[in-house]
Amino acid sequence: MSHQKVSRFGHPDFASVRQEDDFIWVNEFNEESLLQFYRAFTEKELDDSNRVIVVVISSYGGEVSSLMAMRDLIKSSPKPVATLALGKAMSAGACLLAAGTKGLRFASPDTLLMIHEVSGGAMGKTADVVESAQVMGELNLKLLNNLAADCGLSMEDIENQLRSKKNVDWTLTAQAAKKLGLIDHVAIPRHITRMPEKELSNPPTWTEMESVELKRLGLTKKKKTRK
Repeated sequence: MSHQKVSRFGHPDFASVRQEDDFIWVNEFNEESLLQFYRAFTEKELDDSNRVIVVVISSYGGEVSSLMAMRDLIKSSPKPVATLALGKAMSAGACLLAAGTKGLRFASPDTLLMIHEVSGGAMGKTADVVESAQVMGELNLKLLNNLAADCGLSMEDIENQLRSKKNVDWTLTAQAAKKLGLIDHVAIPRHITRMPEKELSNPPTWTEMESVELKRLGLTKKKKTRK
């Protein structure tokens, strides 16, 4: 990223997705947040200064249809997409986190993640309720199939895990999420411009990032000589 911008966390005009930041912030999944996500995401795709699109997630979840659309944008992007969970990535939030480019999916050490089946309710005539249940079942299969693919697992693996939890909310720590394949690193990167070459146990320092950039440009940093 060619320049650094300061995010106004807590400012009255703070929205679910902030378009002017160097990252895209997601904490809701609905029609409004999807529209904001689309605008911010496509803008960053067109911005040559953004080599990696960064999506930061802190969410309890939301509408599955909005999640699916955001995931489609990420998967169809010509640019790598880094995802970072801060604090919480539950339901749709966990699925969006897993959808990032492999090698660029992060969660802070104390982040709590949660996976569960699609939930909802239907009212009306019996035929309408049956139809709604069928649609929900198909949507649930698609959601779990996408999650399994993003984790490098089979659909059966995910179903067995949920079954072992008796189909209740499946809560994971960041470390457990990494073991599952939902994320790649338990860390908070401060500057993402490329694929990590090794496991990140601690956030990279600016000195380390400077060395990485010099190496990328084929240059070496001159060592100070002692007099």
